Amino acid sequence: AETETTPAVVRAAAAAAAETTPAGVGVVTDDGDTEAAEARKRSSTARSSTFDRFHGMYLCSMGSPCPSYSASFLTSKEQLVSTPVTETRMRKANTNMETASYFTMGQRNKYDVWRTVDALDFTVEHLSMYERMLHSQFMARESKIADAAYEVFLARLRRYDASLRRRCDGGTTGKKRLGRYGARTVGVMPFYAAGGAGSGHTRRESKALYLNITIRSIRCHFRSVAVSCLHPGDKEYLERGEGLPRIDDIIWVDPTTLPVSKPSFLGLATIRELQRRFSDNDENNNNNESDTFSSSSSSSS
Repeated sequence: AETETTPAVVRAAAAAAAETTPAGVGVVTDDGDTEAAEARKRSSTARSSTFDRFHGMYLCSMGSPCPSYSASFLTSKEQLVSTPVTETRMRKANTNMETASYFTMGQRNKYDVWRTVDALDFTVEHLSMYERMLHSQFMARESKIADAAYEVFLARLRRYDASLRRRCDGGTTGKKRLGRYGARTVGVMPFYAAGGAGSGHTRRESKALYLNITIRSIRCHFRSVAVSCLHPGDKEYLERGEGLPRIDDIIWVDPTTLPVSKPSFLGLATIRELQRRFSDNDENNNNNESDTFSSSSSSSS
């Protein structure tokens, strides 16, 4: 139930979830049982399926036993800019990709962190987790089994990418109506692929597919997507755009401005650059910029 104290971003998520009536859910109208009958025809099992309904959210505070950390999160512009990323914070040796999430969520009792009751109501799949399980960066050099498994994995990624391309109309909103919150939300994701060589436990081929899949899946729900990078080769790849979905903005993080030029600083540096841009836009455009923001680090592993 929405109350005066419910955070705006939670109201936005609830409103977005309620914008369409799920298949299999009957609605009582002046026409009697017409809609309910049509719902029964669509599926005899859908009425009892939990995935057809939004189950709400619960408070999951930082520092509590609740697992509040998430590599991908939905937040407001107000929260994003409220705690500036200082030079002192950027110089901390323990900065890693996860720092961006921890920093944005804040310390205990600073911000309310909400999670969906059903984890799949708002979730981002960690694609590279599967590749880590295959040890593809290392095992494939010695194991024909790992090589074969990796090829099957790539084939599934390609099918997933093709499905998203069809469903989201190649990165446009023509076939999918976005709600007013989706139209006012910007998806931002860091990307590091060492100029195409791959990184960490991820090979070059799968890294490129992760990027495409993440952009397209974000654009299924939100109108705009920006990608940040700090490697010159990655910047060139994004600007060239061959085989890529549409990217609305490329956020270049100059590695010379970082205390150490390494990908673990990219997440927090991206937050810093977003804060700078929002601040400049507020001054120049009289607060007319997007006020909701989604961050995803799915392609930065």
